[in-house]
Amino acid sequence: MEKHICEVVVVVGSESDLEHFQASRAAHVLDTVLGPKFWTLAVYSADRNPDELKAFCLQKKQFGTHVFLAIAGKINVLAAAITREVFPQCFVVGVGLDSGSSLTALASLLSLTEGPKGKAIPTTGIGKDAIYNAAIVACWVIGLLHLPMAQRLGQFMQDNNKPAIPEVESGRIR
Repeated sequence: MEKHICEVVVVVGSESDLEHFQASRAAHVLDTVLGPKFWTLAVYSADRNPDELKAFCLQKKQFGTHVFLAIAGKINVLAAAITREVFPQCFVVGVGLDSGSSLTALASLLSLTEGPKGKAIPTTGIGKDAIYNAAIVACWVIGLLHLPMAQRLGQFMQDNNKPAIPEVESGRIR
């Protein structure tokens, strides 16, 4: 089997979570900064198929993955399950999803913040903006390892993240 380095792996917990990922425009971030060959998207449930998730994570770790994004709603055990398999060689970022109610969104966020002792799981929050931000974090981590990626991330941020609030200069709004 040919070894293919995939720097970032995005794992969503179910097929329905794919809609959140697509709406977030995180794929655009990853494609632009890393390139489409250096990230992948997969669907695995930590509850419904834990053995397949474990095998997938171990394979990706072996093939050089550096960052996993774990995106799931309700009780997000996906991030903890991935962390259990790849820590400390890989960085895992958890993202919760709003599955229709504020209680499920809060449960998703709280489950991410209660990671296993000694295995911190950073999170960027809940929803599509959090998914987008997780992609930025993933690119930032890769940029620490590969300077050209850091430079591309800097350019991407400059080109795509204009301030939402107009700047005021000498009493004039720009």
